[in-house]
Amino acid sequence: MTTDEKYMLRAIQLAKCGEANTVPNPMVGAVIVRNDCIVGEGYHRKYGGPHAEVNAVRSVRIPGGHTTLCDGQHNIPRETSEYFAECTMYVTLEPCSHWGKTPPCCDMIVEHGFKRVVIGTQDPNAKVNGEGIRRMREAGIEAIDYHRPHVPEITGWTEAEEQELVIKWAEAQACKYPCLHRLYHCPNGGSRHPAEAVHLKKMGVKPGVPDLFLPYPVGDYHGLFIEMKAENGTLRATQRDWLEWLREVGYAAYVCHGAEAAINCIKEYLSHDKT
Repeated sequence: MTTDEKYMLRAIQLAKCGEANTVPNPMVGAVIVRNDCIVGEGYHRKYGGPHAEVNAVRSVRIPGGHTTLCDGQHNIPRETSEYFAECTMYVTLEPCSHWGKTPPCCDMIVEHGFKRVVIGTQDPNAKVNGEGIRRMREAGIEAIDYHRPHVPEITGWTEAEEQELVIKWAEAQACKYPCLHRLYHCPNGGSRHPAEAVHLKKMGVKPGVPDLFLPYPVGDYHGLFIEMKAENGTLRATQRDWLEWLREVGYAAYVCHGAEAAINCIKEYLSHDKT
């Protein structure tokens, strides 16, 4: 696992701390790293409150007690900007570039002088949609859209980590596709949602199948099941039988090797939605 992978996974873990409190906004986590050590962490705690990036910056303790813009200062002290010039921020969703209930996070990042920002996925919100990345790059920050150039090239990820990437993508895309709020991550027949776990067991879901379940009818299909495998992973006979049965009873059921393949599968499935 690379350094970027390690810290992005930590940001994903933090994002999940805000589960159920950020709706209708997505869960977001942020990690600040300096000299390969985490110096700040934050997540979006509740709808309308400070975003993950702000909370992460606020958590940083700069030597000498120097303050940050997030502490209410109108000008960044030189010592503060010098400190953040050696930092990388990892954030699961593109920093916002518009005024809403809070100021634009991309401006705050620029003002603090970060040298590098690694972004989990671009924000599909029409008010952002790459604008945050563009503004940071114009300011001289190395802003990396982690999902687009890197996910197809990543090797060595576990199936569970790939599944988490798909879930985070779905949470970020829920403004465009509201049905993705219902994308369930249920490895080994379980679920993060107890009621859905009971439903799956009643359906006869067996261990290992499916890893992802979208109970949203499209066209002639009742819903979408995805079994995820690592790059060289193979299906067991029981898994093949189960997927074939799902197809026979009217579900779309696919095997995807990696997060990128699963995301493309979901996009293709939803492209046939006529509602």
